[in-house]
Amino acid sequence: MGECQADSECPDHRACIALQCVDPCVNQCGVGADCHAKRHVAVCTCPAGTSGDALVSCRQSRSYPVARYYKKKK
Repeated sequence: MGECQADSECPDHRACIALQCVDPCVNQCGVGADCHAKRHVAVCTCPAGTSGDALVSCRQSRSYPVARYYKKKK
């Protein structure tokens, strides 16, 4: 018999997988994403300064300078 049979038998930050209370974040989020286990589920987010789909990948956000054009006064 295993350690658990349902998520409710594990701490909130663990999930019952294959009769064991384990970290649900393992291999769940995309490249560069942060994972926080909440209520037995992996919650993936892109960290500050990055953007993208946290389940696929997070990339550095790029900010481009805004070009300003001035009309020449006659």
